[in-house]
Amino acid sequence: MRSKTAFHPLSFGIALLRDALRLRHPLRPTRTHLLAALDWLCRAQDATGCGGVSYAYGLKRGWHPPYPETTGYLIPTFYAAADHLDESLYADRAGRMAEWLIGLQMPSGAYSGGTVDEPPRPEVFNTGMILFGLIEAYRRTGQEVYREAAARAGAWLVGVQDADGAWRRHSFGDIPHTYHTRVAWALLDLHGVAPEAAVREAAVRNLGWASGQQQPNGWLALCAFDRASLPFTHTLVYALRGFLECGSILGDEDLVARARGPAEALMRRFEADGFLWGTYDASWQTRDRYACLTGCAQFAHLYLRLFEIGGDGRFLNAALRMNGLVKSTQDLASRNPGIRGGVKGSQPLWGAYLPFRYPNWAAKFFADALMLEEKVMGT
Repeated sequence: MRSKTAFHPLSFGIALLRDALRLRHPLRPTRTHLLAALDWLCRAQDATGCGGVSYAYGLKRGWHPPYPETTGYLIPTFYAAADHLDESLYADRAGRMAEWLIGLQMPSGAYSGGTVDEPPRPEVFNTGMILFGLIEAYRRTGQEVYREAAARAGAWLVGVQDADGAWRRHSFGDIPHTYHTRVAWALLDLHGVAPEAAVREAAVRNLGWASGQQQPNGWLALCAFDRASLPFTHTLVYALRGFLECGSILGDEDLVARARGPAEALMRRFEADGFLWGTYDASWQTRDRYACLTGCAQFAHLYLRLFEIGGDGRFLNAALRMNGLVKSTQDLASRNPGIRGGVKGSQPLWGAYLPFRYPNWAAKFFADALMLEEKVMGT
C-alpha cells in the first residue's frame, strides 16, 4: 500500500480564505464538473497504489489510507461513468477496486470497518456497502469469485441480524441505525443475482423495523452515528435512499412514500433558506450554519430519482439547484491535485462534518448526481 501524504499548505490557506470571505467558484457546464470529480477520484485511487481509494485528502495527512467501504460503492459509480462517458478506463479502475476488495474479505464473509491501517473489526454497514461493488463487478465481468464473495457477505449480514430486523451487533457504536435501510437495499440487490429467501427476508425485516422509527412528519429516529447527536443530512439521506430503492424493487409504494415525505420537508427548507444545512432536528429545524456537502450531493440524486419515478417537476428543480450549490464549492483551478475537483466535507471547510478534508464519497455522490442530471436533462 502506498499513501502519498504531501500537500501544499498555501492551497489550503486559499481555500480557507475563500470560505471565510464567502466566495464561491464559478459554475461551469455540468460535464466539466463531472470530469473534474472523476479525475479527483482517479487521483485518490492512484495515491494508494493498491487499487483501493484513499479515504480523503486532508490538511493534516494529505492523502489518507484506502477505505474499503466507500471503495465498494465507488465500483458502480466507475462502471456507470464508463457507460455514460464511453470511456473504458473507468471500468478498468472499477475492476482493480473489486480485485483489491476480494483480498480483504474476512473468513466470516464480513468486511472490516475503518481504513486499512486500523485494527480489523467486522461491521454491518461497511459490509453492505461493499456488497454493491461485488455485485456490480459480477454483473459486469461474469466472474463467479465476485458473486461468491457477495453471497458470503450477505450470509454474514443475515446471520448477525436481530429478530426484530435491526442490526445491533457489529453495528457502528453498537446501536441500531435507520440508515441501515441502505444495507437492506444491498441485500435486495444481492437477491437479484443470488436468490436466497433468507436474504430477501432479512431486507424486508429491516425495512419493517426502520419504518417503525419514522415519526408522522417523516423524521427518522436512530439515524445518527450515536444516540446523542442529530443526524447529518448524509446519514438521513442514506436512510431515505434505502427506502426509495427498496420500495422500487419490491413494488411497495409505502416505502417510496417514506422517502418522499422527508425529501419534501427538506426541499421546503432548502427553498426557504437557499442552503441545506448540516443537521436538522425532529421538527425539521436547525441552528447550523454549514452544509454537509456529501448530503447535498446525495439529496440532489434523491430528488432526481423521485422525479424519474413520479414526474414531479419540483424535485427536478430542487435537484438542479442543489447540484448548482455543490458546483459552486468545487475548486476546478487549484494547483493542489488533492483539492482540484474534490468536494469538501463541509461548506465552509471548517464545518462539523469532516472538517478540513475532502472525502472520496463526497466526490462519488456528486458524480452520481451529475451523471443522473445529464441523463434526465438529455445532455
